[in-house]
Amino acid sequence: MMNRQYNTLEILKLAISMEQEGVEFYETYAKKAEGGMKDELLRLAADERKHEATFKKMYQRLEEQEGVDEVDYLFSEEVDQFFRSFSSGTAFSREQTKPRNIQEVFEIGIATEKITIQLYEGLLTHANEETAPILERLIKEEKAHQKILERHLAQIG
Repeated sequence: MMNRQYNTLEILKLAISMEQEGVEFYETYAKKAEGGMKDELLRLAADERKHEATFKKMYQRLEEQEGVDEVDYLFSEEVDQFFRSFSSGTAFSREQTKPRNIQEVFEIGIATEKITIQLYEGLLTHANEETAPILERLIKEEKAHQKILERHLAQIG
């Protein structure tokens, strides 16, 4: 069996996918909410869409480079070990449950933001000087999302 390395393109694909899931989640439940809560969920969806675009730009730039080698990677080789442990952990084995009420929407949103932050913080330790500031900004934004969701959860709890 081959000891397979996760390359930057695969990691970016995962990040794009996670952000797309965030957009879909927040937009779906914004349709069921009203007033300020609806606006807040739509703002979160818009932020996740911006994050997705950031990762897509990084992906396209790398893909356009002919014969991308390890020097061109945005992450060091050690990211493979982190990525394996992250993907085999609880991050991807959590159940995709459908929230039954707005409280559960916020709880699932908080859990998802935590997983995203965990992934990006792990990647940050392996990021090069070009990628690190981007990840730092995204981590800050995801933490802000988590706080917004926690605040709304506290208000309805």
